[in-house]
Amino acid sequence: MAQSSPASKKPEDTLFYWAGNAISCKYPDEQQMAKIVQISRRLKAVVVGDNGERYDLDPNGKVVVDEKAPADLPLPMVYGAGARSCADFTQAITDAASPKSVIFYNWYLGVVTAVNATRHQDGKSVMTLDLNAEVVREDQTFLAQYCREHPARSFQQAALTLLQMRLARCPPEGKRPLPLEPSQE
Repeated sequence: MAQSSPASKKPEDTLFYWAGNAISCKYPDEQQMAKIVQISRRLKAVVVGDNGERYDLDPNGKVVVDEKAPADLPLPMVYGAGARSCADFTQAITDAASPKSVIFYNWYLGVVTAVNATRHQDGKSVMTLDLNAEVVREDQTFLAQYCREHPARSFQQAALTLLQMRLARCPPEGKRPLPLEPSQE
């Protein structure tokens, strides 16, 4: 995930971090951002900013923000864990005795399910997540990092940002995996 650079940034302040199958970089300059996009292409990944914007390179190698990235929409009425703050999520994950972090993650999976149902109905590709320990850890690392950086935002915003990253990894339209048929046993 990338953020715009502040005026006081020094080159040694920009580091690349790898955690949970994601590479993060805070305050990259133009050259570093171009390198991030080049790396993402080699990994068949995408560069997504903190607000869901996507970064790419134009034919001349200059960094551009993808104009097709979803625009900010007014938030609908939100219920459950999504209505809580990122600070609440951060607190939940630090309290090892509390099951609240599971409630937050299950809320996110409910959003994934709803989006997949809508996308399938519209003939678009859907996310297929193998919910193994690695994927769950990657998601939770992403959500924790986002919420630590944006404690005043809602957990819904964190979940939607993760969802945009996951959707960006979906196969292109028309390359949707075949639906699984129930076994006839």
